[in-house]
Parts: sequence; structure tokens; C-alpha cells
Amino acid sequence: VVLPAIDRELFQFATVQVHLDTSRLQSLGFRVRYKSLAEGYPPVLRWFQEQGWMPVYDAEARRWAGRTGIRFEETMAGTWRRPDRGTALPFRFTVEARAGSVRRLRRDGRLALRGVMAADGLASEQPCEGSLTIGLRPPRGILSGLDLALRPFAELHYELAFAGDDGRAYRFEGKKEVRALRVFETMTTLPGRITLAETGEEVGLATARFDLRRDLLRFARSVELTRREREIVGLICIGATNQEIADKLFISTNTVKTHIYKIYKKIHVPNRMQAALWGAKNL
Repeated sequence: VVLPAIDRELFQFATVQVHLDTSRLQSLGFRVRYKSLAEGYPPVLRWFQEQGWMPVYDAEARRWAGRTGIRFEETMAGTWRRPDRGTALPFRFTVEARAGSVRRLRRDGRLALRGVMAADGLASEQPCEGSLTIGLRPPRGILSGLDLALRPFAELHYELAFAGDDGRAYRFEGKKEVRALRVFETMTTLPGRITLAETGEEVGLATARFDLRRDLLRFARSVELTRREREIVGLICIGATNQEIADKLFISTNTVKTHIYKIYKKIHVPNRMQAALWGAKNL
């Protein structure tokens, strides 16, 4: 059982010694279990939280976030060519990436992909699905700075299955090797190969790129708010102040301000009024 953490403001309140006259209750047969509010509040609160009747507090934000899924959209476009032909043909895919929870993503680094694949001469706007696996490679040894500069510090493996226009099953497999000295180039370039799913025979090589100028804003807007952030936007929409939001969600006002700052960044608005307008349109 994970014991609930208590908000700092609540902790200060609960540690104040409040003495109550319980003589009338005792005369009715009630038994005094706790000598003070400071002693009794934490276990009573914990019992309510275990029953699911009260939410956890801001120091438990990691547990709330762990239950929150992740979603974003990504478009990669470039060219592909068959081994026996030199002509480069257009190649493109647009996928929605989803992870069931932050906790699961941290554990296995895997997001499910689903979208549309287009490779001229092979597949025209065919549904595709697969996975994106993110692997981090921390620097090793004394020369960790040099190691970080020379070796990839992250690898992103893409696997997508799709049907060709000829009815056969194909796979695209690609890997980004993100390097510190060439972050933007290596993060936005995806080399890979297309194979027959049944035999593994190579059909062609492909190189796709993420267009920062064209697709970065759409990518950023596709990232969803967390459940707690959506709750806060909903309260902003009805005119709640930071203190009222804190009281409603049982978190501190500083935590509310941190959430609102992140919300502004995610939905690209400068102030509370614009956030309320966004919420009225999108929630």
C-alpha cells in the first residue's frame, strides 16, 4: 500500500493541536480513538483515499501521471527505391502514436503506431500499424562526454506493417540514431528498408524526414493534455481562480500554477482567457 503524501498547506493545518470536547459523544457510547486532529487526520484521510472517495495530493502527481496516456501524430516523407532500379519514388507515412500510460512507456519505451502508408509503385494510401520503440543509451566510463559525442544517445525503432496494392503484406523497419553533435539532423531523418512480411526479402530502401517548418506546429498541437491538465482547463472555462482550482482538486496553488504554465505551452496560448476559449472549443 502506498501511503498518501499530504499537501504542504494541509500538513501545516493538520499539525496544529486542536482539542475537542468529546465527553457527550463518549456518554453515548463512542470511543475516542485519536487524541488530536494532528494524530487522527492522516489515517482517516488515508482510509478515504483507499476507498476512492478522495483524490491523492500533489506530491502523488507521479501516480496520476502514470495512469495518463500519451498521444501524438507524426508525418515522415522522403523517397524509396528498389534494389534493381535507380529511380527514387515518393515515400510517406502519417501515424498516430499512443502509449497506454507514462509508467508503461518508461518501462518498455514502446508506443503503438497506426496510420497511413504511401510508397509510389507499391502502396497507395494503405492503412499501416506497428510500433515505435525508444531506447536510451547513457554514456559510459570516464570519457563519458566524448562517448556521448561519438555514440548515439538514443535510438528510435520504427516498425510498420501494411498491405501493398498487389495484396501482399509488407513491412517497413527504420531506426533513428540520435547523436549529440547532430541532434536535429539525426532526430528528423529516418533511414529504413521495406521487406516482404512473409519471407523477409528486401523490396527497397527508404529515407524519410520530418519537416520541421511544415509539420512541427501540427506535431506539437497533437500532443494531448494529461487528465489533470484537462480538469484544470475545464475549471478555467467556468472562471475558477487558482485558489478555487487548488481547493477543488486538493492540490496547492503552486502546483496549479505549474500545471497552467505547462498547459499554456501545450496548447499555444498566452493567457487565461485564450485557454478558456481553447477549452470551450476542444473539451
